[in-house]
Amino acid sequence: RRRHGSRARCGGWLHLDAGFRLRSAEPSHHALALPINAGFCSSEHCRYGSARTHHSPGHSLEDSPRPCQHGKTDARHYQLHQPWHRQFGPRFNDPAATNTSYTGTDFWLGFMQNNDNGVSNPLYQMIYLSTSAGTTNVTITTPGLAPIFSTTVSVTSNAITAVQIPNLVAGVTMATSTPNAVSNTGVHLQGSTSVPFTAYGLSRQKYTADGYLAIPSSAMGKEYIATAPMQVSSGTSGYGRAEILIIATTNGTTATVTLPAGVKVVGRAAGTTTFTTPTLNAGQTYLIQSDQTSTGGLFPTYTVYDLTGTKITSNNNIGVLQGNICGNIGYKVGATVSPSGAAANLCGYCDHLVEMAIPTTSWGKKYYLNNYTRKTGGSIARVVNYGPGTTTYSFSGQPTQTLTGTGAYKDYMVNSAVAIASDKPIYVMEMCTGSTCDKDSTDPFIMNILPREQWGNAYSFICPSLSSGGQAFLLHNVNILKQGTGKVALDGVFLPNPAFPGSFTQIGTTGVYYGSFTLPKTGGFHTLIGDSAISAYVYGFTDDDAYGYPASGASLAPVALPIQLLTFEGKKVNKDIELSWMTATELNNDFYTLERSSDGISFE
Repeated sequence: RRRHGSRARCGGWLHLDAGFRLRSAEPSHHALALPINAGFCSSEHCRYGSARTHHSPGHSLEDSPRPCQHGKTDARHYQLHQPWHRQFGPRFNDPAATNTSYTGTDFWLGFMQNNDNGVSNPLYQMIYLSTSAGTTNVTITTPGLAPIFSTTVSVTSNAITAVQIPNLVAGVTMATSTPNAVSNTGVHLQGSTSVPFTAYGLSRQKYTADGYLAIPSSAMGKEYIATAPMQVSSGTSGYGRAEILIIATTNGTTATVTLPAGVKVVGRAAGTTTFTTPTLNAGQTYLIQSDQTSTGGLFPTYTVYDLTGTKITSNNNIGVLQGNICGNIGYKVGATVSPSGAAANLCGYCDHLVEMAIPTTSWGKKYYLNNYTRKTGGSIARVVNYGPGTTTYSFSGQPTQTLTGTGAYKDYMVNSAVAIASDKPIYVMEMCTGSTCDKDSTDPFIMNILPREQWGNAYSFICPSLSSGGQAFLLHNVNILKQGTGKVALDGVFLPNPAFPGSFTQIGTTGVYYGSFTLPKTGGFHTLIGDSAISAYVYGFTDDDAYGYPASGASLAPVALPIQLLTFEGKKVNKDIELSWMTATELNNDFYTLERSSDGISFE
């Protein structure tokens, strides 16, 4: 425990920064900080403000201890603030601060191996672009190949711009399919102006598709724990391999990969636990695929490996895709969910699975999600531990749960809506099950669930209308979660509304409401605005096919803190206010900076 103190004149706001300098070559999760805003009234009473505003709303410091009050305009307002930092990055109120949203002007994307359904069912590798901020030109290139693929497109407000990436560029298959090797399959997106845009990737072949919401280069991280699910395939070699794609954004990039215990990947000897990639330049990729071992014989069975829990650390920011060539999700065994099982119990059919992994610095402690429309048999939530110690968490309808070790995970059936709250950072993925789980013509996909700490109140998203082999996605839906009973407008229409069938229901007594809403069959661009914090997830189905990804509008701001604060106290001493605070732990914390402001907005 450490005590700190400072004295300041009465009047105005005070702003305290806890900064840090990294002292290790590989910074840990807890060496990064985000803004936490705290208005304090006494050593016993405090309330945290918004994680994305510069000050907490109207908390007051009185001469005698009393609970914090909202709505006060007393001149004596004080604030303890810890800025968030990206690794070696600037403070959040620095004009040059790193972008931490899903919109940007520079992206690196890629595509992983999809299941081959034959020449009569061509593979479409699509990039979709959208913006709500004006008009910009975006140049899309494959800089690692010669001759390169290059095209420039116009992206306009409230519309979709679709670009198909050729299957072959300079003789190279763009759906990266060679594991344990460097490929030049990264796709670079560069905007011509400062107008931010959103990018999505979609890999589509008849009966096997999925897409992802891309993370801008500036919001990528250096540490990831991948969730690449694998459940027993139909017994055919090559199907159902979990896969991870590392995408370098900077020359001279190397990544260290730590596999879960007992997992074997293609190209690496059994028993390998850690390896380092070759040096990658910007636009180069490195594919990791789970291996399979066979019993042999005329009708072999296969042992398969789930790559969930694979830890990836890098010396530069990288993008990471996670998923499966064609994975089955769900078991026809009632509510039982296990990480492996007999192929006969699997829900058919397999589907390509992909999401862009979220940096561990952006993981949170509170998650809310609800089942997907049409999935009467439920979806599956996978909870992943950051580690390396034990995390305790609650999951609606379950006794207190624990996970121990980096990348440890548990799966749960989700038949309605659930709340998850942990004492340490976790990641949650929601997986849609196969069509035979509930006798509906749907298919698996995977979805990043975004922590409550990262919710925003203005979102946009697109529903692709791409046809493949004569079948388009015709059933588009959006799951919306909102804090409180405030209004939410979809395309300018307040929900619920007959234009978008659906309704909101509270998750227990959490104060968070969920709803599933039907969107037009034609697909298109959509906006979502709430008068409180919201989150949204878009997905769609067609005959034995599906896609899903989060809507764009949440934050990727780091959530971990360099200090654990115990108390923050202020008391009047003559004409001064004496501030003191105590921390339980300080990890790589180097200094505190005290600032003051007369309006709680501009600090000096």
